[in-house]
Amino acid sequence: MTKIDKELYKIYDEAWRVLDDYKEELLKYNDTSSLKKAMYNIDSVVVNRRCNSRRGCCKHLDGNTVKVELSGYMLSLPEKEAVTTMVHELLHCFRDSRGHRGQWLWRANLLKSRTGLNITRVRTIENEYELRKDYYEQRARNQREYNIVCRCKNCGYEIRRSRETQFTKHPEFYKHPQCGGTFERV
Repeated sequence: MTKIDKELYKIYDEAWRVLDDYKEELLKYNDTSSLKKAMYNIDSVVVNRRCNSRRGCCKHLDGNTVKVELSGYMLSLPEKEAVTTMVHELLHCFRDSRGHRGQWLWRANLLKSRTGLNITRVRTIENEYELRKDYYEQRARNQREYNIVCRCKNCGYEIRRSRETQFTKHPEFYKHPQCGGTFERV
């Protein structure tokens, strides 16, 4: 039984629908007619909220199981982008598809031509920036507010904190490592 994060149910189902619609073509060179038999067992499909440098990944676990991860920012992008990434990762789950060459590339190009999903190995920086712009703006709005500011008397360097610490209680006891100046609470 595959464990799926709540936020990914719809995306995962849509990605499987795409694979199921083109099952015969995807399994053309396999000795089975079942997608489940041609693929590794999927242990879990999870959101990785710490990763911002990639869209997703397929991790091969012990035995014949894999774990599919989607980056947290994918949930803020249009659904088609998230489904495209999920299909990309599910293509890695095929037993004969390691990496981005060979059967993986053939299947990705097949689905790209049939479905219109832009399944590629990597994205261009410009395209990714445009898609993520809303995500970064939302993230900036949600950042915590810093209500304690300590400034170096010598160079003006500021350190911001949201909680009271020994440093914020007595900043005059601390020296700035770059210039040697002492701090004061602003």
